[in-house]
Amino acid sequence: MRSCLISASALTLVAVALQIARANGRLGAYAWALAYVWGSAGVLWIVGVILAIRGSTQKRRQAALAAAALTASEAPQETLASSQLSSHPRPNLVFVGTRTTRIGFDALDWRESFFESRKDADPPGVVACFRNEPFPETPGIDADDVRAQMIYRGKDGQELGIVPRACWLQDYFDIVDFPVGASHCAILAILRPGGRLVAPWKRRATAADGHRGQVVTTEAYQFDERVRSIEMRIMGDSNQLLLPPLTVEFAVVDGSPTATRRP
Repeated sequence: MRSCLISASALTLVAVALQIARANGRLGAYAWALAYVWGSAGVLWIVGVILAIRGSTQKRRQAALAAAALTASEAPQETLASSQLSSHPRPNLVFVGTRTTRIGFDALDWRESFFESRKDADPPGVVACFRNEPFPETPGIDADDVRAQMIYRGKDGQELGIVPRACWLQDYFDIVDFPVGASHCAILAILRPGGRLVAPWKRRATAADGHRGQVVTTEAYQFDERVRSIEMRIMGDSNQLLLPPLTVEFAVVDGSPTATRRP
């Protein structure tokens, strides 16, 4: 196409030169060749324009085919991603709320656990409760080996401490199961006598003799500064978050700890 247009341009220039020579009476016996030169130039111009139109049409067609091929190659990936997402359903864990209650402590052999108490002698504490809600139209999913991580912050959001495995009420272990419809409450803090604020938690470690697997013991984190907020992270057996992190505003009012979910 390009060579055809170049040849047409060259013949046109030759024809113009011959036309000038003829006008000046210098062409002589070769005047008959002028018509053939003009005719050849015209044919080359027509062929060149046709080839240019065809080339442009072919480029547009190739671009359209390439775009269609790209769309076709992306479509299976999107379908695969959707199928992978749907093939890994998640439990429907929801935050029920917080409440202030008295918390007792029980130790049977090595099984140390906390429970909700009605005795005035037991210290007040605050707990956060969660429930595994059923889905309206699809089967529910059980949540196994769920643990709660708490991050305590003071003034201006400064981190005061972190509890990797919070204690659950009525359970001596550091993890709990949430069958569909089941609820559990994690302990946020306990106000001990004298106004000492502590956060009980479970430490998991390998047994010293190496033959008993892992052991879980109860410990308590004591705060020297005033706690202003607590961030809660609820994680499943693969350390994935089962719901977005939640933050509650924490305060001690009239000797009783309270926690209110932050908007």
